[in-house]
Amino acid sequence: MCTKFLQELSYDPPDRDTDTYLKHLNGLWLESPVTFLHCCHEARMRKICLLPPPNEKHICVIQAKLALHDVVALTYYLEHFDQTVVCPESLLIQDCGLTDEALAVLGKKLWRLKKVQLTGCVFTHKGLAELTRKMTDHDLKNLEILDLSDCQLDDEALIRIMPVFGHLQELYISDNSFTWYGIRKLASVHRRTKHLAKLDMSRCQLSEHGFFELIPIILKTEHVILQGNPISPIELKIFSRQIRDAKKLTLKTLDISSSNLNDSCLHQISKFVFFIENVDLHNSNFGQEGLQMLVKCCEKLGVKQLKTLNLRMCKVRYLDQWRNSKE
Repeated sequence: MCTKFLQELSYDPPDRDTDTYLKHLNGLWLESPVTFLHCCHEARMRKICLLPPPNEKHICVIQAKLALHDVVALTYYLEHFDQTVVCPESLLIQDCGLTDEALAVLGKKLWRLKKVQLTGCVFTHKGLAELTRKMTDHDLKNLEILDLSDCQLDDEALIRIMPVFGHLQELYISDNSFTWYGIRKLASVHRRTKHLAKLDMSRCQLSEHGFFELIPIILKTEHVILQGNPISPIELKIFSRQIRDAKKLTLKTLDISSSNLNDSCLHQISKFVFFIENVDLHNSNFGQEGLQMLVKCCEKLGVKQLKTLNLRMCKVRYLDQWRNSKE
């Protein structure tokens, strides 16, 4: 009897009118993408032809505590949306308390979108390892942008996302904590992959030699953001030499602002800054000696590729005096 009863509960008749069911619940989901996802899941829609509110090809859930059953509903939608009718481009889940358990539920369905943003979460290397363990190139054919900022990632977690790295155009992993060890592992993979369009590793507490290990990746990336990371003059010296020796430079924009840069750093930066189109050094600790070196290099080398140089919140009075003297 119990078996027959369960079979009756799970029976999904072929003439079940899911459209009528969803129309009845339409008023419930207009303001909430989570409610919409639950409606699709409860209706057991096989081909979902609707986008979540506000219907802009983006699934956005921000600052809403997501329980595991909410993630199940999201996974169901990612598995069953009809690509011939609707094609959501991105998933944004921000500050919703996702953990490794949520990653286990999402699985490969997560990679059906072009852009995946899971920020303000708590992931470990175990959860990421399970997520990427059996991935194939086919699974990642759609993914272009991955954002795992502020997810408490460490070196082991960084190593676990290496299988995804070679398929990305943009990677955002700011506000995590990495050392030279994890970055070296990532750089070893990047040498064999295509160029990145953008990399953001701001405020990652890069330890000593972290920037040095990152240099191979920086040179093969168009736009690099490293705000708030300590960078030593010796690392900048090595970077400067490699910039000047590069036959074809991919790097076009470099942001190393708010990194406690001083005159010794600017002395090295002056040797390569004119080979990059856009450089952001704002909120640094530059004095007259460093700025004099910058001006001398400018007079000697010319501006070359440099288009913009951001020196806001720096001591630029000497530059004003130099400009006035030229006039």
